[in-house]
Amino acid sequence: YKKVLEKHKDKDILNHIDNYKNYDSKDRCYQLWKDNDINCPDCIVVNEFMDVVNMLNKHGKICLRTNNEAGGNYLHIFDNNTPLHEVELVYDGLVEACKRQLDGVDHREHLNGNARGPRPDTKVIAVEFIKLPKMKHLHRAIVVGNKVVGGYSVAAEVDNIHLRDQTFDNIDEFIKANRRLGELCSDNNFVNMITKAVSCLGIEIGAIEFFEIEGVPYLVELNSTWAGSGGFT
Repeated sequence: YKKVLEKHKDKDILNHIDNYKNYDSKDRCYQLWKDNDINCPDCIVVNEFMDVVNMLNKHGKICLRTNNEAGGNYLHIFDNNTPLHEVELVYDGLVEACKRQLDGVDHREHLNGNARGPRPDTKVIAVEFIKLPKMKHLHRAIVVGNKVVGGYSVAAEVDNIHLRDQTFDNIDEFIKANRRLGELCSDNNFVNMITKAVSCLGIEIGAIEFFEIEGVPYLVELNSTWAGSGGFT
């Protein structure tokens, strides 16, 4: 990417690769949001299993994952009812996945059995699972520059929500969630916050995913590409 960009210094580059880790690495992203007074879950880099135990004790429910995956890969959700030996088995597996990522040997089925190159910023993180109702509304606001240009919402009861979890059975909740997103996108305070959430990462285009709790948006992720793979694939 850097070689390509060197040939195009005369052009305006959106989402420059120099700032890629600011959003690809969730721990960096959350810290930048917190530094800019933007609400997001508590997040720590895990250095040993006791860090996981402490986060479970602190929040009651957490996501345990690698910091730079998409689509729910390497993401696990635990609460205080999960036996610790099961949590530790998953943690050990994530440590091994982390090593594979660092060495560039984490082979993927969707990449035809190939692995991406070494990813030196890979870590294991524990993230607070923010307290949500049974029926959850996950919103996505798409930002270009200082404008919200679109978005959509998904309504589902599962903890790890994707668009595929939206069913016709929940159509009333789907409509309610999207109407609410429309209201938010007409609010100047929300627009200023959500566009700042993109710009403070050093980029210009992104889709911010968030939940709303008692009128307060809590940001969970920025997506800079769609369909997960992106890049030159």
